[in-house]
Amino acid sequence: MSEEYLPLIDTYLKQVEVENKISEHYLRAHKITGAYRAKMVDWMIEVLSAFKCADQTFFLAVSIMDRYFNTLTNFYECE
Repeated sequence: MSEEYLPLIDTYLKQVEVENKISEHYLRAHKITGAYRAKMVDWMIEVLSAFKCADQTFFLAVSIMDRYFNTLTNFYECE
């Protein structure tokens, strides 16, 4: 990959992250507490380690889980 594209990619990814920010209260509408989320993250580490997945896979999986809970929280607040 050409070095000239790296600043553009970095800027784009930062913009996407800001646009899709997860609320700090995203677990409020769920029975899942911070402790349960921590246990789930620990389990994900064990599974991904057993399958020898890349570190990026773990971070993506946690991000997907958090975004799912955030989306459900937003859905319940709209009702």
